[in-house]
Amino acid sequence: MDEAHIGNDASEANRASNDADAAWWRLQTTLRSSFIFAFTGTIARWMQPVIERGGLLVRHTYGDQFRDRKAAKLVVSTLCTSGLVLDGRTIGEEPLTDRDCSLLRTDDRALRETAKVFLLSLLGQRQQTGMMLLGMVFASMNVSGATPIEALWRLVCRVAVRLPACPVSGRRLRIAFVYTAVSSAADAEPFRDSDAVLSGFTNLDYDVLIVAQKGKLGYNNPLVKLILNLHCHSRTLESRNAQMQGVMRAIRRLRLEDSGLEAVARRYGFWEAVVAYLERNEHQAATLIELDAHYETNQANIRQWLAEQGASEALQTQSLSLLELLRAAPQEESEHSEGTEEGEGADSASGESDSIEEGGEE
Repeated sequence: MDEAHIGNDASEANRASNDADAAWWRLQTTLRSSFIFAFTGTIARWMQPVIERGGLLVRHTYGDQFRDRKAAKLVVSTLCTSGLVLDGRTIGEEPLTDRDCSLLRTDDRALRETAKVFLLSLLGQRQQTGMMLLGMVFASMNVSGATPIEALWRLVCRVAVRLPACPVSGRRLRIAFVYTAVSSAADAEPFRDSDAVLSGFTNLDYDVLIVAQKGKLGYNNPLVKLILNLHCHSRTLESRNAQMQGVMRAIRRLRLEDSGLEAVARRYGFWEAVVAYLERNEHQAATLIELDAHYETNQANIRQWLAEQGASEALQTQSLSLLELLRAAPQEESEHSEGTEEGEGADSASGESDSIEEGGEE
C-alpha cells in the first residue's frame, strides 16, 4: 500500500487522526494479521518517522518494481521555449521572469504550440509502436491566471482537428476532460459525468484526457504512456506527493496477462502490436513533458522522489526545443477540412464556443 492520503494534507497534519503514531496504530490494528508492509508510492508525512525508526519489515519501492521489470522507466522531456516570442519579448534572451513563466502557462499561443508538440508526440508513439497509446494533460489549477480547464480543452481540440489522423485508428485524436464543476456550456455536456468519461477513456473512446485532480489519483491504465504537465508545483511534501501521484499514472507496465488490455486491444485491432512491443522491449518507457518554466521546482521534486524510491537509474532526461519540433512538424490541415464536421464534440472539432462559465475549484 502507499500513503492512501492518510496524513498527506498539510491542513490535516495537526489532527489527532493524522498524528504519525495514531495513523500507524490505526494501520496496525486494522491489519493486525499482516507482518509485511510494502510502501510503493509517495511518502506521506506520518510515514517519515515510522521509516526512520525502522518500523517497516519490508519496503517495496518504485525502484524495486523498476528493477523487477514491473514498472516503466521515466523519461522526462523538458520543453525549451527559447526563441518563442510572447508579449513582445523573445523567450531565452534573458533569464525567465515570473511574468514569462506565467505567460508560458496561460498565453494562448504558447499553449497552442505546446499542445501541438504533445499531440504530435502521441501520434509519433502510435506510429512507432502500432498501439493506441494514450495521453494525459495535467491542467494548471488553483494558480493565479491559470487557463480554466474547459478553455484549455477547447484550445487542445482546435489544435487536434488540424493534425493528421491517428495511424492506428484512422480517426482524428479525440479529446476529453474530467472536472467536478463542469459549466453549463452546451459543448461540455458529454463531460458532466466524470466516471463515464474515465470509463470512455479506458475504452479508447478518447485519446487524450485533460485532468485537474480527479484522474490523477487512482486511475490506472497501462496504455497511458505520455503526460503533459502544465502545473508548477512547490517544494513542499504535499505538492511533491501530488505531482508524483500524477506521474505514476504513466509508469504501469503493459502485460500480456492483462485481460482488460487484451480485450480493448483486440477490439481496435492492435493486440499483435502489443505482443510484438513486449517481445522487443525489456524496459518500457513513460514520457513526461515538462515546461522549462517549471524546471526549478518540478525537476527537483522528481529527482528527490526517485532518490527516496531508490530509483535514480529509472530516470532519463532530455531537452527538446519547442521551435525546432514545430519546424519539423507536418503542415497543419484546415480546421474544417474534408471529413471533419464542425461541432464534432468528442472528435476534437468542438471547442468553437468562446463561452466560459467555469465552476468552482475541484
